[in-house]
Amino acid sequence: MPDGTRKRSGKALHNDKAIRDAGIEEVLRVGVDHVSLRGVSALAGLTHGATYARYEDADELLVDLWRSVLYERAVKLFTLCLEAAEHPSADSVRNLIGYVRTADKADVASIQLLLTARRIPVLLEEVEPFINGYLQSDNYRSPELHNLFARTISLYGLVTAQIVHGYHIEQESDYLELLEQWLVETLMTDPESIPATPDPGPQAPFIFEATGDGIRESLTYATYVVVGRSGYSHATVSRIARRSNVSPGTIYSLYESKEELVADSFRLALRSRWSRLAYFRETLEQNYLSQLLSQSTHSSNFLWRFYFTEFRLATVYNPALLAALEELRNEVHVVLPLLTSATDEEKELLAQVILIVNLLTTGVSSIATITGSTERSDFAQFTEPLRLAILKSVGTTWDDLFKVIDSITEPSTRVGVSYPPDGNAR
Repeated sequence: MPDGTRKRSGKALHNDKAIRDAGIEEVLRVGVDHVSLRGVSALAGLTHGATYARYEDADELLVDLWRSVLYERAVKLFTLCLEAAEHPSADSVRNLIGYVRTADKADVASIQLLLTARRIPVLLEEVEPFINGYLQSDNYRSPELHNLFARTISLYGLVTAQIVHGYHIEQESDYLELLEQWLVETLMTDPESIPATPDPGPQAPFIFEATGDGIRESLTYATYVVVGRSGYSHATVSRIARRSNVSPGTIYSLYESKEELVADSFRLALRSRWSRLAYFRETLEQNYLSQLLSQSTHSSNFLWRFYFTEFRLATVYNPALLAALEELRNEVHVVLPLLTSATDEEKELLAQVILIVNLLTTGVSSIATITGSTERSDFAQFTEPLRLAILKSVGTTWDDLFKVIDSITEPSTRVGVSYPPDGNAR
């Protein structure tokens, strides 16, 4: 050929696609940290040599996946969020929700690599241009553009969390239809009509420091630190033992495995079965959601973000950790039957509201692990019109839920992770 390059054969191109498809499958099956060229070769139905001839190691495969397939998915999703925020209409929101509704494994893998890249230097080199080009508020300097960024990054966090959640759990179509309706109302609200949220200032860390001499409490805090900084796969029992100043034998006397320790630490982070439900009392109060997001993205809470992001990433391939996460999500269904004055439709609506708030806080805090721009965002631009759109739908049923939660929640159980804006544990 004139430029000196050699045209690749159809077989080579076929093998490339087979390897990349298998690579995406492997990311979702075992997690980014456990992807191996041997595993990908077996999944692609190729010899080890065919894969090793293309890539030096698994990290090089991850880089190729990002370049060839996953970067485009990340850009597409963010662009749809930006279009919906910048040109809000029923059509632009419908286009976004349509993409979310049909998201596939490549979209989930794209989010996985994006959130994991901070720990993998060679992958971070490839992912950083996307982060710098799309997820930095410095690209939106004027007040009007700053408001646009706040709405876009909030929306992007919400839909990335929804895509990962939807990969695990099949949801009814009317749930996304409801979300679409609320998003149209949210994004079509005039930014000038939304007062800026007062800066809450530095916030106390969400995760409590270990206090006293309790071994389990000490192990829990050590688990937060090690998992948050290194990821679940690299958080060895030995490292957790050193951090908590105990022997590995002590850990194994309490837990059968690292998996059981991490799952129990997640449960202990919430302390009581009602702690998560109790904080929903304030969810639809003015500015509460915006302050919650400001707190979760504040630099003082980086460890909380890292730990919970890594925990959720691990649930993609670890059934036991996913079960611990689902325990939390399913608690609302224990309370809803107690709402005797509510119809089944109203109860389902409340469950959907709680899910959306969870996805929003989860998604925005996860995006904050890869960009510091979120700390300077006025989340009220998104959360306040969303709050009002939700209130129009739930009506007095929300107050009914509060009364039931109050009647079954002991004040002493409201401890653990500090969700309220003042940063104090319940």
